[in-house]
Amino acid sequence: MSRSRLARALRVAGLVLATLLVLAAAVWTGAAIYYGRWLEHELASLKAEGYPLTLAEAKPPPVDDSENAGLVYLRLFGLTPRTMHLREASSGELLRLQVPANVPGTRRDAVLASRATLSTPYARAALATLRQASLLPRCVLPLPGELDIPDAYAYRHFGYFRQAARLLSTQATLDGHDRRLPQALDELATGYRMAGHVAAEPDTVAQLVAIAIVAIMDRSAREAITPADLSPAQARLLFYQLTRTDLMAAWQASLRAAVAIKVTYYELTRRQPRAFITEYWELLPRSYRWRQELLYSPLGRPLRAGDEAQSLRSLHRALTDEQLTYAQIVARYRAEGRPLPERAAYSVYFRAALQRDKAIVQMRLLQAVLALKAYRHQHGRYPEQLAAVSWPLPGDPFSGQALHYRREGKGFRVWSIGPNLRDDGGIDPSLPVRIDDEGDMVWVCPT
Repeated sequence: MSRSRLARALRVAGLVLATLLVLAAAVWTGAAIYYGRWLEHELASLKAEGYPLTLAEAKPPPVDDSENAGLVYLRLFGLTPRTMHLREASSGELLRLQVPANVPGTRRDAVLASRATLSTPYARAALATLRQASLLPRCVLPLPGELDIPDAYAYRHFGYFRQAARLLSTQATLDGHDRRLPQALDELATGYRMAGHVAAEPDTVAQLVAIAIVAIMDRSAREAITPADLSPAQARLLFYQLTRTDLMAAWQASLRAAVAIKVTYYELTRRQPRAFITEYWELLPRSYRWRQELLYSPLGRPLRAGDEAQSLRSLHRALTDEQLTYAQIVARYRAEGRPLPERAAYSVYFRAALQRDKAIVQMRLLQAVLALKAYRHQHGRYPEQLAAVSWPLPGDPFSGQALHYRREGKGFRVWSIGPNLRDDGGIDPSLPVRIDDEGDMVWVCPT
């Protein structure tokens, strides 16, 4: 009897276990189908809107080596198409050209103290090489054939571009101080052309570096151009160079490439999951590691598909927003009743859109100043209204209207309403770091 009961219990237990396994398999299969179709839907939706889904589609078209500024920049940086993706230090000397940070006084004092550094043969050759590269029609930096680590696009050469901008900016300020205006204008134009080259990279990090280059050049432009008397011929060259440096178009192109990078990353993690987990395993919180292990295991395939689908949906929505101006993004948030991201938790794209539009304003203010300087050279005085300037002046992306302008004594004040989206009458913020909350983005020429 006892054996019969035991056999019956084992049969029941086996039946229950089999039922549970069947149910688990059904749930797993259903989840795999559901999340798989969701992922397919998100990919199809992105493709229907013209987003590239592979790196081959996102890469810029090839360019002949003789016309490619990227190869000239790399040689200056001591990098090659192979070593630019490696983590070892390069042989480039550019990073050694530093403006002294411990010089007392203003930034101009520091610039003047760097005169000896800028007069060295290497510095002169570096400046000439930067100018040569910036004049080439295209800049395509080589990319690896396939991503093999998650941060493969955080290439070290971007740091060299920032340092090159500092070199150009310092030399432009020094030339402005020494009243060598044509040379200062040439260095400024080189810097803005280089920003355009960097922005042509199909990568969001490249856009942030291009924005930083514009900010670096803006500082020296103010120091060199504010006191200068510019002829129309001198002003026109830099004016139209700024017109060709289109940060908004470059930003939109990089956002589209972000989809291809994300999709490629997901495809590679499916093929080589351990290569991606191991790279940062020790950096992950212990409570998070089990989730990663599950996601990259065969059992976690449905969860991984759902995670990818949700991530692509969020990215899709973010990219739809960030192809707008910052002011348009804020208006959309408010119209939909969505709270703006808190300062400490700004989304990467939301914050970057703000920085992008500030850089665009910096260039547009410079365009306005160049046009006004040219007008005074022709007419002997500044106009009473900005509309009197015959050159095509772009508007303020923060207001969607023309830049504001006011005559002041022998000079003028021109401004954008800035990130707070409110006209404060051309008043600077109480501190430069508070520009996101108060004051306007202003350029004042006393004479």
